[in-house]
Amino acid sequence: MRRYAAVRMLLHERFTTAGAILGVVAIVFLVGQQLAIMFGLFTLMSAVVDNSGADIWVVSKNVENTASVSSLPSRYVDRLAGMPQIEWAEPVIYSGGQLRLPNGTFQPVQVLGVTRPELHGGPWRFASGGNDVLLEYDGATVDKFDLEDLGNPELGRIVEVNSRRIRIAGHTEGSRAFGAPLLFTNATKAREVTGLPAGRCSNILIRLKPGANVRQALADIEALLPKASALTSQELARNTILYNLTSTGIGSSFGLSTLVGILVGVVIILCFAGSALALRRALKIEPASAFR
Repeated sequence: MRRYAAVRMLLHERFTTAGAILGVVAIVFLVGQQLAIMFGLFTLMSAVVDNSGADIWVVSKNVENTASVSSLPSRYVDRLAGMPQIEWAEPVIYSGGQLRLPNGTFQPVQVLGVTRPELHGGPWRFASGGNDVLLEYDGATVDKFDLEDLGNPELGRIVEVNSRRIRIAGHTEGSRAFGAPLLFTNATKAREVTGLPAGRCSNILIRLKPGANVRQALADIEALLPKASALTSQELARNTILYNLTSTGIGSSFGLSTLVGILVGVVIILCFAGSALALRRALKIEPASAFR
């Protein structure tokens, strides 16, 4: 009986009901849009880690995100490679740079150098070319979605990054990261471009052997390298997202946008309800007239 009465009330107060529906639709649309954008950014924030193919990342002590400018001794790689539960360990170079555009201005880029010949941690999807282009000394890739920001460099073009020559040898598709365009190259060229000494690397990627205990491996790595931290890829990805949310203002921005979306929907509902009440009073219509 109550449900039947509620339906009759909704059908009778059509103006108010329409306003309520419109307000709810506005809330769902605006909040849904913000959440979709936010989760898309989450994917970009952790893309490098999620697609590295590594089970564990070794980073500088107390550093828990990929945006850090700290570095590790490259000799750690040989020490890690000798551990029985590790299948492979590879260093990567991850730093920022400035790419000179054809008009003389500069575009910030993220330079990610991977170790030859295996190229673990390199691009995960190509539009043209393949990982083999990074085997060349000056070979590099950029994503096709970033081409306009980079001056539309065609394949084979020589560009300057930090006043060093790099040849665009491949275009990736969806191999992107949060922030500046991502430029993949080999570790040798990345060191030259970023100025990182030969005896240092940004992070170390580790793949465990099948059946290896991850938690035990983390403990063994930190015992072996007390001046470094070991994190699973999932932990580093989560920490990187939290770092970007708290340090860049994105979290507060999206939180405010979501709150504004909710308020807009509530205001629409209240406006329609107020208008319906005013119209009813002007026409001297009793609210319960539909049920007499």
